[in-house]
Amino acid sequence: MNKRIASFLILILVPLHTFAANQFVIISSNVESLNPGDTVKADQSLDLSEGQSVKLLSASGEVITIEGAQKNLLDRGQNIGDSKLLDAISRLLKSSSTSDSALAVYRGGGAPNAHAQSVPVDSSGNVCLTDQSSPNFWWPNPVKGMKIDISHSPSGERASITWASKKKRQPWPQALPIIQGDEYQIEVELSRHIHRFTLLMIPSSISKPLERVVWMSNNGCERQALSLLSSLTNN
Repeated sequence: MNKRIASFLILILVPLHTFAANQFVIISSNVESLNPGDTVKADQSLDLSEGQSVKLLSASGEVITIEGAQKNLLDRGQNIGDSKLLDAISRLLKSSSTSDSALAVYRGGGAPNAHAQSVPVDSSGNVCLTDQSSPNFWWPNPVKGMKIDISHSPSGERASITWASKKKRQPWPQALPIIQGDEYQIEVELSRHIHRFTLLMIPSSISKPLERVVWMSNNGCERQALSLLSSLTNN
């Protein structure tokens, strides 16, 4: 086969969104007109005043900080990666900007679901896990000696944890099954509130950190997604 024709066929077979992306996503900014989730074209220049800075995420996962009283040209060579991934992160950051608590999760880094294996004791919703073998419970303001009741809704099986110390994490009780897609209930002693959560297992094929951020976001684990994104980009 002619080499020119073979090269042409290869280009056709590769998904277009895996080529060099032509934009970056703003992940943090102290510039009023540039907000988290906004996109910036790769060849765009930014006029920043002294003291202003913008942190950008590339499709390859590189974090770039632009700052200073000068005109900055985003000439960073090839921005290889999945542009669809950037689109998803842009949507996540824009949706979080409408929620003060969600935005605090991103900015703070030490969020309720700071680790993908943590189940929050004080809130309801989906919880995304990377591994069935070692989930734990997370309580932002633990009370030593307080009893936590956890039940598996489909079977009615129950287990309890007595919070042994003021550490924010406690292990999952061995007697309680861990089942993908099932609902569980948590009740804290002396509290009338019952929180419900559903366990979702992140597929092993989703191994890259930014891909996990997007998977979490798409599956209702936005707070975990924001916290993981924060840990990846605030170092």
